[in-house]
Amino acid sequence: MADPSLITTFDTWLPHQQSNASDDLILALEAAQALPDNCRVLHRLPVDVDLAWDAIQIEIAHHRPAYVLACGMAESRSRLSFELQAISEPAIQACALSAAADAAAAPILLGPDAVRRSPVPPAYWQAMGTRWRCAEVSENAGHFVCNGLYYRLLDPAFRASLALPSRGGGQAAETPTEAPTEAQILFVHVPILTPDNREALMADFRLLLSRLMAWPGSSPPP
Repeated sequence: MADPSLITTFDTWLPHQQSNASDDLILALEAAQALPDNCRVLHRLPVDVDLAWDAIQIEIAHHRPAYVLACGMAESRSRLSFELQAISEPAIQACALSAAADAAAAPILLGPDAVRRSPVPPAYWQAMGTRWRCAEVSENAGHFVCNGLYYRLLDPAFRASLALPSRGGGQAAETPTEAPTEAQILFVHVPILTPDNREALMADFRLLLSRLMAWPGSSPPP
């Protein structure tokens, strides 16, 4: 059986939104029976950091996932965005006040914990090259709920509290030196689904899942 995993999506938050693209994508994958075995989904989390965090903690306490993939909508984007980092709320405010537009200034302003990075390095995703049809890596998780939730998920103490996924077969994985010892956690921003991008987004999300569950200690699939 596959290692347990958890996928989360958000609800809408503005009057014009009929649905959230993150939820639309996961519903399409569920309908196609394209999600991994032993995968649980929390649909339409409230667009509130504290409420969403509480719901995720309850689910994790009951089912102990080895992988957590949180998803949110980015209406202005055109590709799946694999977020590499999240920024603390004080750092966001400090960067805004200092007119520092990017997160690189946050550690200088408020210390190293101002920015928390995904345990999976960008080169791991970029190694897939042209196999991605509609995806990219990103260092901009936003300044609101998506970023706030991701910052909590990337808390080192929280990651360490989750068990490592079993690799099976009784053999140790060949692990790169930067391999994490904590759970695999990633946030993905999803653009609005259209007839033109739907198939590509679904294919890339499936590839993303297979890559996330292969880390650490794998090379790109053939």
